[in-house]
Amino acid sequence: PDSETAAPRRRGHQVGDEYQLMVDQSVDVLFHTVDGVVTAVSPSLMNLIDLPPERLVGSTLPHLWHPVDLPRVVQLIEHVEEGTAGAVRARIRHVDGQYIDVKVAMRPIGEPGGRHGAVGSITDVSDLVAAERQLEDSAQEFQLLAEHAADVVFRASNDGVVEWISPSVQRVLGRTPSELIGTRFREFVHPDDATRFAAAQANLVAGESQVFEMRGR
Repeated sequence: PDSETAAPRRRGHQVGDEYQLMVDQSVDVLFHTVDGVVTAVSPSLMNLIDLPPERLVGSTLPHLWHPVDLPRVVQLIEHVEEGTAGAVRARIRHVDGQYIDVKVAMRPIGEPGGRHGAVGSITDVSDLVAAERQLEDSAQEFQLLAEHAADVVFRASNDGVVEWISPSVQRVLGRTPSELIGTRFREFVHPDDATRFAAAQANLVAGESQVFEMRGR
């Protein structure tokens, strides 16, 4: 009997140890709140903002967030208190005063006495945000090049509808970009070049690059 009752206790203790190990070694910051007050934080907080987790226990989190992002975090907390899980991006303050881009996810859990409980995670997304910013900067540079190119640069749908066209089109065709967006190229092709244009467009739709000459009105 002693061994039979001891085995479940050992298994339960082992499961508890494994969960604790996952929390302790988690890359993300894991936390638990009751009525908005932090009751537990994983040690990974030190790796993220160099702040001992015990410094947050018994306090609320708003002072950690960038003032611009605070309303977004507060709204997330309010939704969680209403019973809805959610996630937002925000900037959390490092002890050195710098801010780190993170994703905050929270989920409501039941607490005794009808109190508002929640579990959450804070994930460092600074590398992702940096990559997105670099991509945005590159897109703006290409946009700048396209807008100031001597040639007419454009983007069109498979059926030839103009979606974007560079301002240089006004010098070539005497039409502003706003006049051309939403129209079809074939409306401005010389009738004698219509067959060549239609064939080139069909090849483009099939995935083949095209180089051809035509006259535009």
